[in-house]
Amino acid sequence: MLQMLLFALLVFGLGVAVILRPPVALAGIFCLYGLKQWAQGTMVFFVQHGAVPNLCMGLLLLLGLTVKLLRGERVFSPYPGVGWRTLLLFAYAALTLLWTLDQGKSADLLLQALPYIITVIMLAPLLISSREDLRPVALALLVFGGLLALLILLQVNWFNRRIVMAGASFEGEAGNPLAVAQLGGYLVLAAMLLHLRNLRLLGWLLRLGLTVLGLLLIVKSGSRGQFLALLAVLILFVPLRQRIDDPVKFMGFLFSFLIIAGLAFWLQSGFTTEVDTAHRWSSGKMATDMAGRFQNLGTLFGIWSLNSLGKLVFGLGNSSSYAIRQLGIYPHFVPGEVLAEEGLPGILLYLSLLAGSLGNIRRAYALIRDRAEARADLALFGGILTYEFLLSLKQGSLLSNTFFFGMVILLGRIRRIYETDADLDDTNLDDTGLADSDRTNAGQAGADSPGARQNQPVPWPTANPQGAGTQP
Repeated sequence: MLQMLLFALLVFGLGVAVILRPPVALAGIFCLYGLKQWAQGTMVFFVQHGAVPNLCMGLLLLLGLTVKLLRGERVFSPYPGVGWRTLLLFAYAALTLLWTLDQGKSADLLLQALPYIITVIMLAPLLISSREDLRPVALALLVFGGLLALLILLQVNWFNRRIVMAGASFEGEAGNPLAVAQLGGYLVLAAMLLHLRNLRLLGWLLRLGLTVLGLLLIVKSGSRGQFLALLAVLILFVPLRQRIDDPVKFMGFLFSFLIIAGLAFWLQSGFTTEVDTAHRWSSGKMATDMAGRFQNLGTLFGIWSLNSLGKLVFGLGNSSSYAIRQLGIYPHFVPGEVLAEEGLPGILLYLSLLAGSLGNIRRAYALIRDRAEARADLALFGGILTYEFLLSLKQGSLLSNTFFFGMVILLGRIRRIYETDADLDDTNLDDTGLADSDRTNAGQAGADSPGARQNQPVPWPTANPQGAGTQP
């Protein structure tokens, strides 16, 4: 009963935050799998009714969108081009069920994934419609994700990197370690990349504590891909957040990164006690597992290449890998899966999403490079997108990697938001850098006097300063 009350308090508290700041619902979506793993690891009710956490987060998402609509905020615009191409990719994947190798199995898998496609890909990005929507998501991710990380580490039982489901034996039903590691990765990225206002020593301690919690989840779950992908993302996006353009900043970044990397390696060597889990971190085991994934991909490519010209061009059909006797499951490498199962139309759409996402990050950075808080927001959401892409190279399928495609659309919306803000700034500013109303008031008060100029508001920096091109 106490655990059920705690679950209710967590959801209720998040619901209150959603009413106050609707984008907070996106943090609940980020933490969905972690919440579900903790609930199933501590309460038999959620083992028997596993859809309840999904429904709770889905309702909070709808609540957030409803509140935004009632407040007259933009929800459906701006919608980016990568969003339409993402939807087109999934529509084409559904179309391929007409010629997939096992229509019944493929249709079942699509129906199972459909609620996540609607929630994470189609609806969740709509929560972000202005630059003021970004920071509440990051703060809620730290608070809600940090609480979940503590609860998972303190309350559940583990057996060989998996959470033991409530009411099951240690050898019985267990949770998904990748879901726990996903929460840990999000928590570390938010802790390291979020801009904490007016917090120096306390901010550094908060970053360190939350980073440790996130790393403990990753290492305890034995998720090597999450661990390595996280280090790669931090190398790429901490400099973007910090704007490392002088030796002092560079040394500060290097020192912080070495502390995090050293702490992570120490944790992965000393925190894991199970023999099977510790063995996973050996170089030999990692090389063997990687070779196995490429072998699965080779099997899928072999079947694809031996089929008719039509299936060679248009693909075997979504989830055809399940119907291949030598494979029986997706190959754990999403780009290769898309090429073989969705053919040339699918892979071209997929590659356009990658290119578009890279362009969106570059363009967005060019628009806000002089704003520290906006850079931190972009670094966090760009880091989550890159993190999900790297993970899609070793786990999951097209249908199950919904967070990656949701982040593709979200980054596209962020770029459009920044462009709209920059256009408004350009419209309201004249050649002297003052808004029309400011220029009129300054003229009436004696704009040529030093005192009048001193009292004028400082405008936001524009994305294209005089002499700069339109592309970064």
